[in-house]
This record gives sequence, C-alpha cells and structure tokens, in this order.
Amino acid sequence: MASDRPERDPLRREAMARPQVVEPAPRPFVHLRVHSAYSLLEGALPLGKVVGHAVKDKAPAIAMTDTNNLFGALEFAQKATKDGIQPIIGCQLDVAFGDENADANRGYQKRSGPELFPIVLIAATEDGYANLVRLVSRAYLENTPGEPVNITLAWVEELAPGMICLTGGALGPVGRAIKSDHRAVAEQRLLFRSTARRRFLRRCLAWGRVDLGRQFGRRQ
Repeated sequence: MASDRPERDPLRREAMARPQVVEPAPRPFVHLRVHSAYSLLEGALPLGKVVGHAVKDKAPAIAMTDTNNLFGALEFAQKATKDGIQPIIGCQLDVAFGDENADANRGYQKRSGPELFPIVLIAATEDGYANLVRLVSRAYLENTPGEPVNITLAWVEELAPGMICLTGGALGPVGRAIKSDHRAVAEQRLLFRSTARRRFLRRCLAWGRVDLGRQFGRRQ
C-alpha cells in the first residue's frame, strides 16, 4: 500500500521519527489582588460580577483584597462557595514602616502623619483570618484621630501567623525603594518578612525585585 512506502524527504522522515511531545495542561491562574466596589475610588465591580468572572475563566479560586476593610468578606465567601469557587479572604492595608527619614521616600509628596505603603495580607488559615480581622480593627480604633487609616509594622509582626503577605507591587514599600534606586532600604523592608517566614511572597515586577526575590528566596 502507498502508506507503507518509506518517506523520501529526509526532513519529513526525521520529523516523523521524533517522539511526540505532549504539551502539559496549562496551570490555572488565581488572582490574589482583587478590589471590589467596597474599595472606594479603586474598584467598581459588585462581588457577584467578580465571582462571575472567576467562573467564566474557570479559575479554581479568587482572592478579595479590598483596601483597608473586610466589609464584603462574608458576602464574597458565600457567593464564591455557591458557584464552586474557593474564596480567599485578604485585605490591602497601608503600613507605616517607621523609616520616614529613609532616602527612598524622597521625591514623593508628603502628607500629615507617617509615610504609608500598601501591602496585601491574605488569610491562609482560620487563625490568620482572625489575625487579619484584628489588624483591620486596630487600623480604625488605635490610630490618632485625623490620621489616615493604617497599621504599624509592629502590629504586622505581632499578628503575622496564619497570613501570607504580598509586598504591594510597584507602589509598595519594596517597589518604591527600588524605583528610587535604594537597594539597601528595599532589602531592609523586605527583611520584615522574617516574622512570616516561609509564608511571605514577593511581587517581582522590575529587575531589582527579581534580583532581590532570588536573593531572599535562597535564604528561606
């Protein structure tokens, strides 16, 4: 039969002889920093639409990390669970690192009160969720009246167990230090993750953060 004849073209013959490589299935992507309409001036989507997008994208889970509040946590968890999505509860909080005199802060507009940097805290366990609730409550109850809502680095270190911390992207404490070319300050701020140990994640968006991520990753 014609199909039994050997292939005359050497290139096609070589290609046919190569073993077929099975492409691995793509890994599911999970958003870990999402703002809903509960983040005033930052998010516009109702919680139902956020969950709907996760269902449409076939995401196994999605995080809700509204700024300085957990107002939508219960509603989000209920809607996500109902639609077969694993809810991840988190919060973006402004942190006062207490190093206002660091050179990395120069060039940014100062406002009354401490210099603040956003980080994202995600509850990884039940205890972590309880600690996150305590942090958000302290941000409103234990600050000087008139100051912006924020938490202190000491509070984060005290209540770190059970939580995952993201460094806040380009506007976070590490990103802003790198942008202003202050590697030493970036390293110092990154070291606060030692309280969270292996549960600290870094968002490496620029060459400096990639390098720092590798450097500190080897120390874990």
